Amino acid sequence: MRLLVAVLLVLTIACTNVMNLLLARAAGRQREFAIRVALGANRRRVVRQLLTEALLLGAIGGVLGVVLGAAIIPALLRSSPVEIPYWISLQPDWRVIGFTTLVVVGASVFFGLAPALHATRVDLTSAVKQVGAGGAARPASRIRQGLVVAQLALSVVLLVGAGLMVRSLANLAKVDLGFRSDDVLTFQVALPNTRYAESSDRIQFFRRLMQELQARPQVRAAGATAGLPLGDNWWRTFLREGETRTKLADLTPVRYVPVTGAYFAAMGIPVISGRAFTDTEGAASAPIIVSRNTAARFWPGQDAIGRRVMIDSFIPGQPWRTIVGVVGDVRSGSPREEAPLTVYVPHASEALSAMTVAIRGRTAMPALITDARAVVRRLDRELPLAAVRPMRVVVERANWDFRLYTQLFVLFAAIAILLAAVGLGGIMTHLVTERTREIGVRVALGAAPRQVLVMVLGSAATLVAVGLGIGIVGALVLTRSLSSLLFGVAPEDATTMASVLAVLTAVALLASWLPARNAARVSPIDALRTE
Repeated sequence: MRLLVAVLLVLTIACTNVMNLLLARAAGRQREFAIRVALGANRRRVVRQLLTEALLLGAIGGVLGVVLGAAIIPALLRSSPVEIPYWISLQPDWRVIGFTTLVVVGASVFFGLAPALHATRVDLTSAVKQVGAGGAARPASRIRQGLVVAQLALSVVLLVGAGLMVRSLANLAKVDLGFRSDDVLTFQVALPNTRYAESSDRIQFFRRLMQELQARPQVRAAGATAGLPLGDNWWRTFLREGETRTKLADLTPVRYVPVTGAYFAAMGIPVISGRAFTDTEGAASAPIIVSRNTAARFWPGQDAIGRRVMIDSFIPGQPWRTIVGVVGDVRSGSPREEAPLTVYVPHASEALSAMTVAIRGRTAMPALITDARAVVRRLDRELPLAAVRPMRVVVERANWDFRLYTQLFVLFAAIAILLAAVGLGGIMTHLVTERTREIGVRVALGAAPRQVLVMVLGSAATLVAVGLGIGIVGALVLTRSLSSLLFGVAPEDATTMASVLAVLTAVALLASWLPARNAARVSPIDALRTE
């Protein structure tokens, strides 16, 4: 929905540019319309002609947009560092074509109607006088100035949104996830029940796999887990020894992660106190490791080592587990979420058939992948490896939606700035043309080129100031809808607002510089010769 609003803002900015062009074209055709009216043409016929022209322009633009979109979008996706999930299709289909057709027709009629109605308000005498004088109607100029102000205001909204998203992405990159993703390869192994029906078979396979991987010279550490960070989570309830709560609703949910002994070393998760699991620990000894925030939550200011807890105490027969270690907090579902309360148990206590293996290597990823495949093939030739990817890619994919939103917002903001600059440059050129005689008279009476330059830039600065002022107010209101996406930055962030104002002011004045320079070079003889 937010992206749709951004697209509509860009569409509105583009349409105001087209509306500006239609107004300028209509101003140049006032004499034609006056003659048509004098010869008996009614207003409805002239409006129909102008709307047909607007629809033709819109149809050409719509067809070109669909063709370019179908050609450019795949190229952009291939060059983007963000990997789009397979279930999201960005190829245009009949629904996209239909929606585009409705938007093109609606925008063409809406933004073409005002110039058409304005152009048909023709008075024959005044129209001929204005054309003879070389000027355009002042009301049309005021409308065009208002459209430029609207373009600038909408550009502010888009640029503020893009700035907030970029700052949020930068803040996310600085977040301590609780593990080190560098030089870590991950892949999934799923044991078929037909050949690994017994718990002991599954336990033995993963123990041998970890031992074989750990023995490789290019492997620093190898571990396996049922819940890779930033992936799927298991949740269980948590009861401390001595507590009397028995209702399920009263129990505290914690993230439950079966792991092998060297998992913490492989993922770079620090062991703060106590120890990690050994390869021989399982359901009989029932050890448990908790995260630092879990220890602080349930035993504030105390040592959690040696405490006993029960997982899923509402199920009869659950054993009391002794805490043997405390490890660092790890962010789980998303980097934007705080690290959940987490407990780790040995894989042997669950004997799962599907695990994700993490290998911290000493060599490049391709060589590490080849080595991992060889080890698994030696243990079970028919066993495939799934989801083989570096942990760095896992981290990037955890933010794929946010990265994509940020890239699109930046793209939309860049388009908006370009369109606003073109619109402002066009209106300033038009205003200079309107005031050519006035400027010629000023120069003839002794005005210096610098004074003319300042006068024209002052007119542009007025439009810019009004547009930016309205835009900031709009941004303060509309960017609140981005609150759920932002991270570490407020929707009304002053630094972002100030940066946007500075960038847009510089771009707007730069776009006005060429018309202002041309105005300063006006020759009074050439200007007055048109009288």
